[in-house]
Amino acid sequence: MTDSPLRARILDATAGLTIGGGWAAVSMGKIASAVGVSRQTVYKEFGSRQSIAEAYVMRRLDAALDEVEANMRDNPDLESALQASISTFFELVDAPLVQTVLAGGVSSPDLIQLIEITNRHATERLAALFKEIRPGIPDGDAVVFGDTIARVCAAHAFAPTLERDEATRRVVRLMVVLLAAH
Repeated sequence: MTDSPLRARILDATAGLTIGGGWAAVSMGKIASAVGVSRQTVYKEFGSRQSIAEAYVMRRLDAALDEVEANMRDNPDLESALQASISTFFELVDAPLVQTVLAGGVSSPDLIQLIEITNRHATERLAALFKEIRPGIPDGDAVVFGDTIARVCAAHAFAPTLERDEATRRVVRLMVVLLAAH
């Protein structure tokens, strides 16, 4: 789904303001001013600051998943493609607004809802990608693979216990094993 031009401008302004001063410094008024519209226009488009954060995170997720799909389609070497794909995901998580959301910049119920929404979306997109690159994978297995990879990546990103390179290596290995089974 493509953002309307106004939504895109609001999300772009949100990203710029967040990078410049952190999420706590971002207000609907500042977003409106940066876009050149009224605060009411921003509220009408999104409804709340939380909705803007969610839309921003989903937009970043879709951009990362687009890159993952391109890596998987364009690179004949599966491990190299997977390496690039996992690195892309970790770069998504490093975005300032994503970090703010994950660090408690939104309320717990909102964060749980956002995690559920992003996991469901990532699972669907990854399952479709797995079916594309390994057409013999049964639909149910593709969904399980997509969900597992999304959750394992999220765990390594949001509660890291390993260096990023080691986490990436382990996720790539898991994906190679899963895909080789089909």
